[in-house]
Amino acid sequence: MVKVVLECGDHRAEFEGSVDEAIKFTLKFFFEVCEKCRLASELLATKDLSFLLDLKGLVRVSKDEGVVFLGDAEKLLPLKEAILLVIGLNMLNYRLNYSKSPGVKLSEISEKLTSPQKSISARLTELHRAGLVKKAKRGVYELTTKGVFYLESKVVPKLKKARK
Repeated sequence: MVKVVLECGDHRAEFEGSVDEAIKFTLKFFFEVCEKCRLASELLATKDLSFLLDLKGLVRVSKDEGVVFLGDAEKLLPLKEAILLVIGLNMLNYRLNYSKSPGVKLSEISEKLTSPQKSISARLTELHRAGLVKKAKRGVYELTTKGVFYLESKVVPKLKKARK
């Protein structure tokens, strides 16, 4: 059991619970209260993507490929969220040493989804403007800290609900 008290300007929040819940509470506080706060970015940059492994029945772990999404993400999610999932899975695979780079090229995203590359490119631009992805270099995309939080709090619950 842990107790957390956070203050940022006029905002104050308290939480008591498990360590995992306290971390989620803290990250949510930073995004809601001081989204552009450098500390929030640093905290989330180190955030574990293992929550993607909770998608039992929707992902499998292969010793050759790493974490693989089973099925058609675009049937379960809007295209923008399917793109976030592809990028998030790649970042998780990078951290598990199954991918050589945390970033994903547009062509690699297109290989995993059924939408035309032009549509994917347009959605990536929207995701970039929303601060959910960043361009690591020309044509290579990574999740931002905000994107990781969005993936966990919005996309994964949709997938879990669709799985039932």
